[in-house]
Amino acid sequence: MIRRILTIALLMLLPSCYGIRERAPQLPGRYEHFTLLPNGWKLSPAGEAVNIGELPLNMVVTADERYAITSNSGEGEQSISVVDLQKRQEVQRFAVDKTWRGLALDEAAGRLYVSGGNDDWVLALRWQNGKIAAGDTIRLPGEEGVKFHSVTGLALNPTKQQLFVVTKQSNRLYVFHTGNGALLHRAEMPGKCYDVQLDHRGKYAYVSVWGKALVLQIDTGNFQETRRFRTGDHPCELILSADDRYLFVANANTNNVSVIDVRQGKTVETLNSALTADAPPGSTPNALALNTQDGVLLIANADNNYLSLFDVRQPARSKSLGFIPVGWYPTAVRYLPKTRKILVANGKGMTSLANPQGPMPGRKRKTEQYIGSLLKGTLSVIPFPQEDQLAEYSARVYANTPFTAKKKANPAGQSVVPGNGKIKHIFYIIRENRTYDQVLGDMPQGNGDSSLCLFGRKLTPNAHKIAETFVLFDNFYADAEVSADGHNWSTAAYATDYVEKTWPTLYGRRGGHYDYEGGVPISSPTSGYIWNNVLNAGLSLRNYGEFTPGTPNEQGFYTSREPALQPYTCPQYPGFNLSITDVTRYEVWEKDFTRLERENAVPALSIIRLPNDHTAGTKKGMRTISAMVADNDYA
Repeated sequence: MIRRILTIALLMLLPSCYGIRERAPQLPGRYEHFTLLPNGWKLSPAGEAVNIGELPLNMVVTADERYAITSNSGEGEQSISVVDLQKRQEVQRFAVDKTWRGLALDEAAGRLYVSGGNDDWVLALRWQNGKIAAGDTIRLPGEEGVKFHSVTGLALNPTKQQLFVVTKQSNRLYVFHTGNGALLHRAEMPGKCYDVQLDHRGKYAYVSVWGKALVLQIDTGNFQETRRFRTGDHPCELILSADDRYLFVANANTNNVSVIDVRQGKTVETLNSALTADAPPGSTPNALALNTQDGVLLIANADNNYLSLFDVRQPARSKSLGFIPVGWYPTAVRYLPKTRKILVANGKGMTSLANPQGPMPGRKRKTEQYIGSLLKGTLSVIPFPQEDQLAEYSARVYANTPFTAKKKANPAGQSVVPGNGKIKHIFYIIRENRTYDQVLGDMPQGNGDSSLCLFGRKLTPNAHKIAETFVLFDNFYADAEVSADGHNWSTAAYATDYVEKTWPTLYGRRGGHYDYEGGVPISSPTSGYIWNNVLNAGLSLRNYGEFTPGTPNEQGFYTSREPALQPYTCPQYPGFNLSITDVTRYEVWEKDFTRLERENAVPALSIIRLPNDHTAGTKKGMRTISAMVADNDYA
């Protein structure tokens, strides 16, 4: 018989920095001087903001600094935005079927080269008088065993008419002749690539190998690899000093930037871009710009929503100068020397949004709102700050973080877990993508909207009973948009830049793989998952379905895709498979639990996945939406 045990589901949302002072609790949304995000961070961006397309990932600027061009790789529409920097407005949004980050502008030839993403080509668009027009394509060659290439970074060597192209699926470097499109060179790379940059002389190309903590140096004369440099995890954007001696590498799965002396062939310095020296990984430095006039490196920290500024005039003795607040999830930054402006592409824009026009059977909708395409990008235009302005910006950045020195020392207040040591077992139940309003919006005790309630008390009596008996969580917010990043936030309190930047392509049905739940190291955070911390603490663990396939292997067992989790995974418990009821999953868990209880081996932490509240919509042959939600609630 199963004894009664208090179960606690812990959703850990742990931002990476600590601020200075206490602030009163508030609800997410726009306020007079700031925006409060669902994760507790505030936005109070410097400068002016221009609305652009979804999830901008890269940016180029014309030589006269009149136009900024961004590649937008969101879930809904993918596009290229042209922003007139004098008018401070988007003057063109050129729709494309697919694109992912890569941009290179050849103004003399009137060409804008754009990554075609999983279409496996480069778009050679026409560029004239601040306007994009359709052009030609440069197609990557088909290869045996390569389903698709997935173009990422682009770099031009105009004097040699060379276009360097790197990919993240086939792990390749290609070099094409821009005059006739001929393939000049092909090379296999050691992992998924992100960026490629040429030095100012066009002598060397540098490739960041996103999945392998490497940067490769390539001789543009013979296309041979000449050096490899070790970096931090997830090397992303690269930038070179004016004399081509120092290479700066943003390491997104850390809090740092590598400074490499390419002449000596070694890292001479590692810059910490976080707000505090002891902050855990999670700042996500992923983009760089260099103000060569003042010797200042600008680092865009995606998950902490600010720029870090460093004086790098003396590499190996660089100094932190301060911080500039920007928008949500900055993914690209550029410095304009003529006008002394900073441009920042904010991947998620300026605020989170509700979707009242989301699914609601029986009600007509003016528009269809889906979380994947709800967040729109922005371009911040910021004058380069003087010392006093930078000090004010830095104070604002510290004020925007939800954690304080006091909370760091005493993070709890009163913990939901009693400190008497009587709780020995925690059962962490992970369900699927449901909002508070969809399930508990009909509860008068909570801050909900009953008009958005899809699965009220009639379908979810157990969820309602738990809320009434224990705690309502009506103002408890998620830090993810979909399952891909949601399962990472739920198990690691972080989603890597790889997860954040690639799931919109997959969910937008533009190709890719669902590789966000184990088995692909590039998806994993440097700091590990909850099970790594449990095991490192010497505690016991059992996993039921998390990071586990929904179909068994040839022996009929379910094996976790995550190597560290596999020894602790129940082999009879299926992962995500909506053809299997959650009641069936419960029965498997009960049998396993009874055995463990009999053996006095119930683990300290049990992770239990019950996914059927996801539902299969109106898919033919599947159970109805109501039946799946009720099954989930009953389990």
